[in-house]
Amino acid sequence: MRTEFLKWGNSLALRVPSAFAKELGAAEGKKAEMTVENGALVVKVAAPKKRRRYSLEQLIEQITENRHPEIDWDKAVAQITAINRPRKRIDPTELRAMTSAMPLQRESARDLVRRIRDEDRY
Repeated sequence: MRTEFLKWGNSLALRVPSAFAKELGAAEGKKAEMTVENGALVVKVAAPKKRRRYSLEQLIEQITENRHPEIDWDKAVAQITAINRPRKRIDPTELRAMTSAMPLQRESARDLVRRIRDEDRY
């Protein structure tokens, strides 16, 4: 099959017919290796690199320096569990009565936080 070179930015491009692409296993975004052999352009679809998977034991075996012995933390002293209490409903009239008695805040929240920060109170 004959084809022609096309301009693509500062480079040249060749269009690969879909029949060739399917036969080679080429697809958009797939890597390829391009070489010149005996005056011919050779394009080979690169095989994907397989990521090697390691187990924790294999990784630990590779440690040669700075390996510390395993620490025995003894048995657990306490177990933290959530307390299942029903949520208390908020009574709007009680909330209004409580907040209406409170004095108004004279400074903005931003200024309050900055003042506390600058006075090292926390």
